[in-house]
Amino acid sequence: MSRISGRRVDVAERRERVAGAQGRLEEQVRAGALERQTDDLRKVLGRPPTSPAEVVADVLGSRGAV
Repeated sequence: MSRISGRRVDVAERRERVAGAQGRLEEQVRAGALERQTDDLRKVLGRPPTSPAEVVADVLGSRGAV
């Protein structure tokens, strides 16, 4: 977002652990246990999916910020 917007974007990471199932799921996500890439979305859409960077650029551009 910083690169696209030209503005500094600060990210605050949560340092405390969350208890229970949510905490275990967050740990798995951070460890990459759920990482999997398929072309399912491309098949459903009938086109390549839009990247997060493209969405941010489009939103900022539509507001006249870019």
